[in-house]
Amino acid sequence: MKMRINLEEGDSDLRSKYSFWYYLSSIGIFIVSIVIIVYFYFTYFLNLPPNNFPISKVFEVKKGDTVKDVAVNLEKNNYIQSALLFAFGPKKYPNQNIKAGKYVFNQEMTTWEIYKEMIKGNSIPEYKKFTIIPGEANYIIAKKISQIMDNIEEDDFLVAARPYEGKLYPDTYFLPLDADAKTVVNIFVNNFNKKIKLNKLKIPKEKEKEILIIASLVESEASTGSYEEKRIVAGIIYNRLEKKMPLQIDATFLYLKKIKPGEKRVIYKSDFKKNSKYNTYKNIGLPPTPISNPGIQSIKAALNPKKTKYMYYLNDKDGNFHFSVTGKEHINKVNKYLR
Repeated sequence: MKMRINLEEGDSDLRSKYSFWYYLSSIGIFIVSIVIIVYFYFTYFLNLPPNNFPISKVFEVKKGDTVKDVAVNLEKNNYIQSALLFAFGPKKYPNQNIKAGKYVFNQEMTTWEIYKEMIKGNSIPEYKKFTIIPGEANYIIAKKISQIMDNIEEDDFLVAARPYEGKLYPDTYFLPLDADAKTVVNIFVNNFNKKIKLNKLKIPKEKEKEILIIASLVESEASTGSYEEKRIVAGIIYNRLEKKMPLQIDATFLYLKKIKPGEKRVIYKSDFKKNSKYNTYKNIGLPPTPISNPGIQSIKAALNPKKTKYMYYLNDKDGNFHFSVTGKEHINKVNKYLR
């Protein structure tokens, strides 16, 4: 009996010791795991570019700026997620100093990629500021950009941009002086993709062309309208497509005739008889390509049209929209507001 009691007591001591070491090792594993997670988060996730990384914008490192100054400004302007991570740069890249200058990043870059660009001094000596206005067609952009960029001819730009009509995102850009047509088009399209992602828009791949065509029609017809008015115009386009009615959109003739800013925007009766896929009075359905490069609101409207019974719209001389269900109602409003 005594021996059994001693054994039980020994077992109890053994279990206590085992429990203690098990508890201690569990704490150790937990601490190591936390350290690994924190390290991985700090070195990997914080290194990734923010969702709203400013593509093709100018960031200036001024003379006398410290690494901390640059880090704070980069984080403030959404180039990086963590100023603290960037501030570790001198330890990661010892004896390599950031150089003053103006930097433009034409695609998303990680924190350390930006740091390396700055220690290399890959700043832009000079650049050209260029703005695409919502509703400008490729041929208008080609004309404008060929006048300010030495390396870009109008025809070369049109060839490079042809597959991307509707995707040259309206924005202000700072373009490297030596950029060619293909490089510039890529900058515009990358910005388009970025804005679509940033605004969390879901454009089905199989419907992308259709959505961009409708968005370009909305932009060209309702550029001065509110977002809700653009949604109504988009809804009217869908209504007419569903009923197999000609869209009768005048802006397609401006595109067909390649009317540039400053030129007289006149459409003649003879234009309605032209044999062209862009003649939306003669043909049923959408034109074959976008007729302009729409802004984000017009793209949203094309994705989220407002369901109404309206089949017609007009924009009066003061920029106000008037919507109608029947052709008779529309003609009455034309006579009232436009004649």
